[in-house]
Amino acid sequence: ADLLEHLYIVGKKYPNNIFETVWNLQFKLCPNVLTFEALHKSVCIPVLNECKDVLVSLVRRTMTLEDVEKYFFKYHYQELKYNLEKLCQGMQECFPHDKQLLSPGSWIRDVVISIQEYKKISSYMDAAKVVLQLKESMKLTGEFTAVDTIVQQLRPGFKKQTISVISKEL
Repeated sequence: ADLLEHLYIVGKKYPNNIFETVWNLQFKLCPNVLTFEALHKSVCIPVLNECKDVLVSLVRRTMTLEDVEKYFFKYHYQELKYNLEKLCQGMQECFPHDKQLLSPGSWIRDVVISIQEYKKISSYMDAAKVVLQLKESMKLTGEFTAVDTIVQQLRPGFKKQTISVISKEL
């Protein structure tokens, strides 16, 4: 199949917001005036490759937390699950030799849970810093393990780690 057919498959036959996000991010990187050939080379091919890379990095749990935020933080559980399933279906059709790797399955549920957990952790980070500041300034004692764990996530480079660091226990 040719590139335009692939774009149709992923963008229209199996519509999903993840494809649109990748398309918009890639399009912003392009020069203002594009010929069809430049659009093909600078947007279309990279978008299909990026969509495939997004799925593969999720399946293998190698996507960075920074990329998780970039691609997925705006989605709720069911919406994210639906969009990942649709993207998988489209990408399977575009890349039949990678059909097994790109197939929707239980990994989607696991990844969506990890993304939701990371979203929670992110929202708790500021509050955790305040709690620890109060603990120190008021010399409070007690069990602060959960708060300490959340604040440890603030260390430099944390967002460069992969989604595999997110667990239900955290």
